[in-house]
This record gives sequence, structure tokens and C-alpha cells, in this order.
Amino acid sequence: MTDAEYIAMEKSTIVRSSRSSWLTPLVRTGNRALSALAPALATRLAERLFLTPPRGRRPGEEIDLLAAARARPMRVGARRIETWVWGVGPSVLLVHGWGGRGAQLGPFVGPLVARGFSVVTFDAPGHGASDSGLVTIPEMIDTIRTVAASRRRLAGLIAHSVGATAAVRALYEGLEVGAVVLVSPAADLRDPAVRFTETLGFSRAVRERMQRRIEERVGRSWSAFDVATLAPALAMPLFVIHDRGDAEIPWQHGMAITRAWRRADLLMTEGRGHRRILCDPDVVADLEKNQSLFPTWRPEVSFESLADIMEFKPESVADRISPRAILWIHTDRDKLVPLYEAQSMYAKARHPKKLVVLENMVHEDVYRGEGFAQVVQHTNAWFKEHMPARE
Repeated sequence: MTDAEYIAMEKSTIVRSSRSSWLTPLVRTGNRALSALAPALATRLAERLFLTPPRGRRPGEEIDLLAAARARPMRVGARRIETWVWGVGPSVLLVHGWGGRGAQLGPFVGPLVARGFSVVTFDAPGHGASDSGLVTIPEMIDTIRTVAASRRRLAGLIAHSVGATAAVRALYEGLEVGAVVLVSPAADLRDPAVRFTETLGFSRAVRERMQRRIEERVGRSWSAFDVATLAPALAMPLFVIHDRGDAEIPWQHGMAITRAWRRADLLMTEGRGHRRILCDPDVVADLEKNQSLFPTWRPEVSFESLADIMEFKPESVADRISPRAILWIHTDRDKLVPLYEAQSMYAKARHPKKLVVLENMVHEDVYRGEGFAQVVQHTNAWFKEHMPARE
């Protein structure tokens, strides 16, 4: 049996064991033996399992919630992710945890929309409806930043579990947001790794080797994601919600983050656990009472006008521009306005038309340096071709 075949078999067994607890002791015994006899193989197996989020079936209430949203696929690097938006107004971003889905934070959507906010969430790579595969925390951070960039400045951010770890790192790296709510947050990655390897029976040595391999994979030390270390540099208000009976991320994580943050409050709950806390009406009500986090927004234009703007699709009228000549200039690494939007308009338009893609450039590069020079060059050439010279 090859290494790949063994890993595939073990992964299948782990999935089944989550449904049939009687298999768990057998899995632990097998992994303990593997750790002792073939630590290199055990390390590769542990790494692959640790970086592969579990996927559960989406319940009916989540399906109904997503059906009422404006769905918009995006790309983060080479991977496709799914995003959803409700309402109009300043945006609040919802970030799910490891193995979760954006719609798990759905109970927060209604109250926020009722107060005049738009709410945006997503399924991270390897999660929910997004592309499958191995996922790292830096990829989750990139996803948070990409989705946030599509919404301009965020009024607020609500993150759960390990999603909170990724969100805080994104904030530390410059993501701007008015206020933050962390639900059952993980203060670091060490405790989840310890719980993972102990649950599956991998040895401490294998866990340490797994950590080194993942650090090499992402080019960062795990200490780069220690929330309590990052927290003192962050000034936005924070509200932490954690349950004393959380069996996955102990409440001490939430306490440590609260103490390290400059402006933070902590709400301790009882009997809500790690995931049920997201759909507990009392928790949602407590967040609503904290008006200082997300002050009520009063629009200066009607909601009908904003809705029309949000729903407008330029590709639906692109064919009406003809016979006027139209030129699109786009960058291939644009995260603010993805390339596929220009491609969609170009496909609908009639001739004369042209799409120019500037390679290895981001959105802002069209305003500076070589990017700006190429924009001027293509624009002048287009005008020369299609605008008659004046006598």
C-alpha cells in the first residue's frame, strides 16, 4: 500500500468515526502505532487531516437564509469562494470557524439588516459551497481581506472560533473595521492542534513535526497568529462572547483576548457550548443591546435607491453601447473588482469592443507607474482608432 492510499483510507475512517464513536478508539490505537513505527508517515497524515476542514450537510434554515441573499462568487488566488449579501448600508462581515459555514452566523443577519446594515458572509476555501482542498490560516486571512475589500470599509466584523484567529490577524495586517465581536474565539493555534492530535491518538512528537511542516508550508511561525500578542496593537472596540462549558475552545481563550485588548468587554454564557451559542436568541439579543458596537446607521438616500444600485448589473445593458466603441482595461490580480466582471460585460457587448488585461497587477496599479503608462498607451491607441481626427 502506498502512502497516498494509506492516507486516503485513514481519512475515510476518520470521517466515519465522527458518526460512529465506537470507531474512535480503533483510530487512536492505529495512529499511536503509526506514530511510533512510521513517524514521517504519521506526520504527513496528521498534517493532511489537520488542514482538511470537515464538511457537514447544510440545514434547511441555512438554505432558506441563503436563498434570500444576493449571491456572488469570488476568486481568492486560484480558488473560487461563495459570498452572500443581505440588506443595504454599511457592511458587517461574518466570519465562520474551522469546518463551519458563513450561514452558521445567520441569526445575526436579521437584526443587523433591520438596523440599517448590509451583512456579508462567505464560505472560506475548503468549506461549505466553496472549492474543496487543504486550507491554511493564511488562506483564510486572504479570503477575509478579499471579501472585505469588495465592501469598502467595514462597520463591523463578527467572527467565530478559529475564524476569529484569522480575523484578528487580518486586522493586525491593516484591515479597517469599526468594531469587532468575537464568539468562542481561539487565542492561538496550539490548543486546537493539541486537541486534534490527542483526539486522534497522534504522539506529541508527531504533533510538533506537523506544526513545523505547516510553518514551512505557509512561511510563518504559529506565534504569528497568537491573538493575545496581536491584540495590544488594535484600538477598535471589542465584544467577546464565550461559554463556560465550551468543550472545543476553553473560555480562558476569550478571557485572555479580552485582557490583552485595549477596549474590550466579555460576556460569559452558560450551557450554550461552542456552536449552539451562534443560534442562541439570548446571545443575539445581548449583542443587539450593545448599541455602541454598531451604531444605528441613518441613510441619506432611500433604501429603494440603494437597492436599485446594488441590484444593477452593467452586463445587462452592455449590448446597447454599440455602435459606439468600448474599451475595457483590467488587471489580472484585481481583488476589489474581479476580472470576471469585466469579462462578463465584454462577452455581452457588441463590436467594436476590446478587453485589455494588464498582467501581474492589482486594482491600484492602473493609477501608478508601469500600470498607468499602459493604460495611457492603450487608451490613446483606442481613441486614435475609433475617434475621427478633427480638421
